[in-house]
Amino acid sequence: MGRPPRPDAAGRWFHVVNRGVARADVFHQDRDRVEFGRLLAQAHDRFGIEVHAYCLMSNHYHLLVACPDGGLSDAMHLVGGVYARHLNERLGRDGPVFRGRYFARPVDSAGYLVSVVRYIHRNPLAFLPADRLESYRWSSLRTYLGFRRVPAWVRTDVVAELIGGAAGMRSLVGGPVDGARRSAVRADEVAWAVDLMVDQHLGDASSQGVVRTVLS
Repeated sequence: MGRPPRPDAAGRWFHVVNRGVARADVFHQDRDRVEFGRLLAQAHDRFGIEVHAYCLMSNHYHLLVACPDGGLSDAMHLVGGVYARHLNERLGRDGPVFRGRYFARPVDSAGYLVSVVRYIHRNPLAFLPADRLESYRWSSLRTYLGFRRVPAWVRTDVVAELIGGAAGMRSLVGGPVDGARRSAVRADEVAWAVDLMVDQHLGDASSQGVVRTVLS
């Protein structure tokens, strides 16, 4: 049975995830992460995709992508295919780098978008305390906080306006969500966490701690 086609309509937002085959690392050195960013820049130039948040971990990545003109499938085919070829060439090996095609869940509400931004930037909690998340070099958090210039392929204005700029981002990522923001996003967070846990593309190991990280 063939795989269903990817949703690729213009104007949509997606949380995009992929991880290494057999849970192996896909980023071995800093140069690999730089190369991945270079390819995202190419995808932005060719297909118009906008990355609004990202986090590159050792064996997986997360992207919050807006697609003003569609083109997500073409963009991720470019990024994933070229990256895998270049990594294999550098390491002197062949075969797949990623487990399979990327997972993309539509982001269809402001509350859900906030929860995705929070989750993406909190991924390094696996090895960093919450008050040191801004020290992680390979996410967009430092850009939102003003510690790094905004690359041409990244947009921060939409999310920054929604959450209240750098101060709002620091509050959102660094601690629990409470008050009005909690009531606005909780239903979306729960639904999204459940979707990740049951999605076979990610597998059960990748979903460990999802609810804790999103809802804590």
